[in-house]
Amino acid sequence: MTSLKEVPGAACPSGAIVETIQVPPARGPSLSPPPGAVFLTVAQVCERMQLSRPSVIALIKSRQLSAIKVGRHWRISAASFDRLAGGDE
Repeated sequence: MTSLKEVPGAACPSGAIVETIQVPPARGPSLSPPPGAVFLTVAQVCERMQLSRPSVIALIKSRQLSAIKVGRHWRISAASFDRLAGGDE
């Protein structure tokens, strides 16, 4: 179990004391895509493959398309898209 880090109390400009809070550790490792990696949006994949948004999301969830989630949005690897569109699996 990871312990929480304490942030000591501090005085704000008005002179009031801010109480001590606990800050949880960051969730998971920070990952960066490889240099030069190209990603497509779901809308771009929908347009290029003539598929609906739910169909593209289903391809992502079935791992037929490699994708990462950035906030609430999916980004699909262009290399993965090319493999699927070209029929190379």
